Amino acid sequence: SRLHCPRVINNIYFDSFELCSFMDNIEGVADRFKIRLRWYGELSGTIQPVLQIKIKNGFSGRKVEYQIDKLALNSGVLWTELRNLIRRCLPEECISLFDFHYYPVVMNSYWREYFVSADGYFRLTIDKSVKYFYQMGSPYPNIENFDSLKDELVMEIKYPVDLDTISHNVTSWFPLRVSKNSKYISGVVLNVGE
Repeated sequence: SRLHCPRVINNIYFDSFELCSFMDNIEGVADRFKIRLRWYGELSGTIQPVLQIKIKNGFSGRKVEYQIDKLALNSGVLWTELRNLIRRCLPEECISLFDFHYYPVVMNSYWREYFVSADGYFRLTIDKSVKYFYQMGSPYPNIENFDSLKDELVMEIKYPVDLDTISHNVTSWFPLRVSKNSKYISGVVLNVGE
C-alpha cells in the first residue's frame, strides 16, 4: 500500500576536489560515505534542507542527518555563500568532514512514490523523471541546464538487515534485474564520463 503522498526530491551532492566519494563507489570500497543536501518540493527558491551523510558498511547503510536553516537557492547566489551557511548549522564533529567534501558536484531532482508491505518491514520507492544538474566549476548553482537518462526509473527496496535472507521472497515478484544504483554516480558519469 502507499506509505504517503508522492513528492519531488532534490539533492546536492558534495565531494572532495579529487572526487573521493565518487572514486570509492566506483572502486567498490565497502566502507564509504557520501554527503548530500536534501529538500522537498521546488528545486529553487527558499528551501528547508537537511544535510545527510550516507554511511555504507558493506551491504548495509545508514544516514546521519543535520537540520539546516532555510536557504535561498537560486542561480544568483554564490556557492561559497551557500556552503558557509550550511557549515554554520553543523555540529563541531561534522565540520572537518564537510570542509574536506566541500565541492558541489551534482544536483538532481526527481519524482518519488512510496509503498510499504502489509507487515511494514519492506519499503519500496519508485523514482522517475530524474534530472541531473552538473555543478563542478561553476561559482553559482546551475538550476537550469540538466541532463537525464531516457526512461530512467529506479525502484529501491529497503528492509532491516536481519531480513536479508528472506528478501528474495519480495524481490522475486518483480521481473527486474537487481543491481546497485547511485544517482550521484549516475549524474557524474552522465556529465563527465567514467
